Amino acid sequence: MALSNEAAARTDLGDAAGALPIHRRVLAIREAVLTPDSPYIGESVGNIGVALGKLGRYDEALADLLGSLGIFERSFGPKSPRFADALAEIAKVHLQRGDLHNAISYASRSSAVFAEALGAKHATVSLPLLLEGKARLAAGVPAQAIAPLERSLAICEAAAVSPQQEGDVSFTLARALVASGRDRKRALDLARRAKELYREQGKGYEDKLGEVDAWLALPRGPSAERAGPR
Repeated sequence: MALSNEAAARTDLGDAAGALPIHRRVLAIREAVLTPDSPYIGESVGNIGVALGKLGRYDEALADLLGSLGIFERSFGPKSPRFADALAEIAKVHLQRGDLHNAISYASRSSAVFAEALGAKHATVSLPLLLEGKARLAAGVPAQAIAPLERSLAICEAAAVSPQQEGDVSFTLARALVASGRDRKRALDLARRAKELYREQGKGYEDKLGEVDAWLALPRGPSAERAGPR
């Protein structure tokens, strides 16, 4: 559907405010002809939830994403990739709002379902592992973030993922290593690799590059970092 594609493109370009009314129009069209438990309804409700999350409207976002999750569970079952994807989107919103316990829980469930459905080394498994690592780092337990981030990085290096995603994993792992007092040299190498990957991704990643540079230039070295949600 052209409208759905337009809304997805707007969301990808960071225009969640522009995407939201289009997603809602698509939902209204689908609701007129489909049953409430149709996967297409679940898709539209989930897309609205994602857009609301990007706009910082977290309670509304979670209500829609949980509704989408329920539809996907009834349509495809709790071991399906669609169900796992909805879990990951819920984890993102919990991470953004600072509910780190739920972020960890949903991200961990997502990676487990994806791994069972698609294989432990599938590229898709990398994202919820990254979300779990970010949440554990933000929760002040960086040592617990290392294992999921190492798994995520190994998948990124072996599978086809975007340079931006591999850069995010590399930089998050670098921060976790330093915050837990482990292998500072490797952490610096990972951060520098993240810079290369963000440059490779192209325009629009100046903020990411600046974040890595700021971390590398901390007054007492990267060990001065205080982990927090990012």
